[in-house]
Amino acid sequence: MNAATLVTLAFALVAAWTAGLNFSTFARRPQARAHLWLGVAGLGLVLMGVSTALLYESESAETAVSIRIALAASSLPFFVGLFRFSEIFLDLSLRTVERIATSAIVISTALTAIPGVGYTRTPIVRMLVGFDLSYVDTEAMPFALLVSAGYLVLAAFLIWRHLRALPIELEERAPILIAVGLFACTLLNDVGVGVQLMHTPFLLVFGYAGLLLAFTAVLSRRFVLSAAQVEASAGLLQDAAVERTEALRQKDFQLAHGEALATIGTLAAGLAHEINNPLAFVTANLNHIEELRSEPESEAELLAVIDETQEGVERIRSIVDELLRLARRQEGGVEEVDLKSVVESVLPIVRHEARGRASLTIHLEDVPPVLGDRRLLGQIVLNLVLNAIHAIPEADCPGEVVIATTSNRPIVRLHVRDSGTGIPADVLPHIFEPFYTTKGSGKGTGLGLAITNQLVSRHHGRIHVDTGPTGTSMVVEFPRAGSAALASLPSESPQH
Repeated sequence: MNAATLVTLAFALVAAWTAGLNFSTFARRPQARAHLWLGVAGLGLVLMGVSTALLYESESAETAVSIRIALAASSLPFFVGLFRFSEIFLDLSLRTVERIATSAIVISTALTAIPGVGYTRTPIVRMLVGFDLSYVDTEAMPFALLVSAGYLVLAAFLIWRHLRALPIELEERAPILIAVGLFACTLLNDVGVGVQLMHTPFLLVFGYAGLLLAFTAVLSRRFVLSAAQVEASAGLLQDAAVERTEALRQKDFQLAHGEALATIGTLAAGLAHEINNPLAFVTANLNHIEELRSEPESEAELLAVIDETQEGVERIRSIVDELLRLARRQEGGVEEVDLKSVVESVLPIVRHEARGRASLTIHLEDVPPVLGDRRLLGQIVLNLVLNAIHAIPEADCPGEVVIATTSNRPIVRLHVRDSGTGIPADVLPHIFEPFYTTKGSGKGTGLGLAITNQLVSRHHGRIHVDTGPTGTSMVVEFPRAGSAALASLPSESPQH
């Protein structure tokens, strides 16, 4: 195998690599059809390169004729691919010209295969200067020369259309202009070789390869820039999503705070009575202490009265503290919280609301801590207990509300069950929807359970609802501190 053959085959390998690159890009992005057709053109160029390389090994006119016919046939996929690519790249219709050119290539290839039409089969010995090589070619008849001129006209037409629509960016203009200049040089070389004015290899296949590489480089640059733009847009979108999520989280927090204030306002009158009771006996005890101060022998009784007074003051303080805690605007930090103590802190607030309507039955087990905001967890308990109390019709009073905490590691549960009439089947799907309420006008905002559901989700928990004619049970499950979120655990029916 001579040096000219090896060099030409090397360029055929470059064309094959370029075709593979375009096909792989199309496989990753099927909408990038320009890469598909450049790949098709690349395959045609590979066949043209192999045919040209074999020509340098020719030792007879018959072999040269067969190679010339194969070279003409291989130009069909090359030009079809180049036409289809140009349509997409230039955003114009070349389908009519393509059909004419395709038909002409097929017909001319078939005609040149007829003895005496395309080639005379007269051997011509060609010398390759600088390669110390000679090979046998055949003499072309006028029809074959006309066909070759037609190929050059097609190539010139496509190049002209691309030059008319050169990209603005220098990075894209430069490789196309360089490739066109290379094509012009190889065209002049092959014309000189064809009329035997020059004794060099046929280089037009290299000119075609230059065009293929230039267009591939331009498309690859656009692909990389597009990918970078998509990545940048994805980053901006992610930042916007994070910002939007934070804004929604703040809205949820504000909504939860507003509902807490509404709940506290509803309870305020009853809580005043809760505070007045211990305040009354604190006042009475203070008067009694004043009387006992003048009696030295009553020291023991005095100390007992003081202890009772301190207990009453502590009761008032705990109620006020819990009210202030629920009413605070700021969002607390995430910490390990004892759910049992949260329930105990809410009970003094709801006792008056339950008086005359439901008895509160408390079963609080010691449970592992959960991660969360103590204030928001308190609002969950408050909302569920008040909802349970209000679920008992006045005709059924007094009813019963059971509040319990249980644990089945790694799950911590809050149980709230009422003895009401249950939730109707048509209402049940809507109980966690914002502003949905079955209470009369002015008796509810319809936000209590909706906000409760949001707060439970924020604490990576979930709510189970079991309802029937004898009442409703709501069980809130939280992951214990240090365990996986409940989404990764199998759902189970909690025991009530």
